Amino acid sequence: MNMSCPRSLIFVALLAGLMACRRSETTSTAAASASAAPAAPSAAPISATLALTREQARGVLVAWNDALDRHDTAALAPLYAEAVGYYGKQLGAEAVVQMKTQALKSDPAFHQQIVGDPTFVDGDDIRVEFLKRSGRAPQPRDVKASLVVGLRKGKAVILQETDEPTETRGAKQAKGAKEASWQDICETTATEVVNALPQVKKEVASLSKDIEKRKDANFGGVGPIWEGNGFSEAIGIHTPERFESHISYDVRNDGVLSVFCTGQGDLTIPAAVQARVKKACTPPKAP
Repeated sequence: MNMSCPRSLIFVALLAGLMACRRSETTSTAAASASAAPAAPSAAPISATLALTREQARGVLVAWNDALDRHDTAALAPLYAEAVGYYGKQLGAEAVVQMKTQALKSDPAFHQQIVGDPTFVDGDDIRVEFLKRSGRAPQPRDVKASLVVGLRKGKAVILQETDEPTETRGAKQAKGAKEASWQDICETTATEVVNALPQVKKEVASLSKDIEKRKDANFGGVGPIWEGNGFSEAIGIHTPERFESHISYDVRNDGVLSVFCTGQGDLTIPAAVQARVKKACTPPKAP
């Protein structure tokens, strides 16, 4: 049997094999490309996110300063959040813009500029600290100020506007309130424990009887008088001419109570009473 094949058949066979080979190569190449392709990009790195947020905060600062300098309150209004911490107060955006509008109308020569580069304090929101030069020529005033900028509904807006004098004043007021609260607690505690002492009760009872016999006398006291090392107070009889002290006590800044009664001298203070006064009257440590 003749096993030879016509040349045309051989050519067709070779062509089919070649196409099959190419299809195989194409499939392999595509698979390799798919496996080597980079993964979908993940969330931006934290550093990139902070840089972007800082640029948004910087943009708000520039727009805010420009609006004030041009007295353009229409451009100023959309820069604020619905609620704004405004120089120690909590106000709505509309109230803030109204205050700005009134201030600018009353001072047509007002101008403002940012001196130097701002600094950024990163957090959930961004605090932008800067030096502003504002007022009227030729003597504008330089003040350290800050804006807190945050994202609200995807938009960068001002959450707080303040300056160094406001922050300093607020810190002093808070410290004063804290000190007053501590002093009030100390005075109340000392008065309670002194009046509860048996010797003091005895002296007060004697004074009451004495006052009943005198038409021009009243039971009362003097103090508390605070000095650098603590406070003192006295209890006795008031007359039109003078104050007669019969019971006096003082509390030092280290919380030690001393009590004196006329006719009894310095009283011995029980340890439990001293401990209570010390706890109430030792000044809080400075932060």
